[in-house]
Amino acid sequence: MPVLIITSLIAAVIITAACTRYFRLKNRCSQVVECRLLMFDEKIHAGANARDTVSAAGYWNDQKRRAREEMYNEQRHRSPVEYSPVYSYTVNGKAYKIRNNVFTSSRRGNIGSIIPCFIDPEQPAVRFIPDKEKKRLAITIALASSLPALLLLSLLFLYAPV
Repeated sequence: MPVLIITSLIAAVIITAACTRYFRLKNRCSQVVECRLLMFDEKIHAGANARDTVSAAGYWNDQKRRAREEMYNEQRHRSPVEYSPVYSYTVNGKAYKIRNNVFTSSRRGNIGSIIPCFIDPEQPAVRFIPDKEKKRLAITIALASSLPALLLLSLLFLYAPV
């Protein structure tokens, strides 16, 4: 039982910290700017054993291996190329870029489309994008709140009479 209480307290601390970060960032960023979609970063998935070959036989074997890998990736619904949007906004004549490390299999959005972004007037590099931050907060709360429930379930199965 003490383990469950400690896990619940840890989850409560994580949720409190995430909510505090969200609301501090939201209150800090008060100036609205328009972020324009500039381009998409591309990530190309190379084969696991990709290598430079010298001989003709090695080249054809490499091509066969790549074809098999591409077929496997297509069957597993994994795109050989993934995209991540790059946004840009300008404050006081200085341009800032927003890059994201989340890649998707399709290009979402049109080049030149605009999304609202809130920035800190004193430090324009600090930004708050409502949809992205809400999603991050929701995921953090869901994961942290599931910890005590998972622990409780594991304890019930561990000590349940057979």
